[in-house]
Amino acid sequence: MAKKAAASKTDKINRVTGTVIRVSLKVIAVILIVVIFFYGITSAYQFGLSVFSEKTMTAEPGIEMQVTIQEGDSALTVGNMLEGRGLIHDAWAFVFQKYFYEKTLEPGVYTVDTAMTVKEVLEVLSGSGEEESEEAEE
Repeated sequence: MAKKAAASKTDKINRVTGTVIRVSLKVIAVILIVVIFFYGITSAYQFGLSVFSEKTMTAEPGIEMQVTIQEGDSALTVGNMLEGRGLIHDAWAFVFQKYFYEKTLEPGVYTVDTAMTVKEVLEVLSGSGEEESEEAEE
């Protein structure tokens, strides 16, 4: 009888322990899902904000810099270079905006500044900005 009582107590302890472990794992899983969703949603919001906002890196007057685009440079390569030099906020947003505004990056040496929006930088790097300034000089 004593063995039965001891086995019964052990079974109860095992059931309680198993239940506590299952509930704990479910709570941990829910917390992980909430954290992943939180960071995913905030990251998506920040990306969308960087794509559709007209933010500049600095206020007028900006700091002018020379930018060289080589033949065959991808939009991401150029975006990383611009981000690294402090001309834009996000290289991936630059890539997205390049396709959104349907711009082609032309090889050459360009002058851009930190007070330009990404759209203005794309205008210059696609050669559109130079054509406008040449027309203005005539």
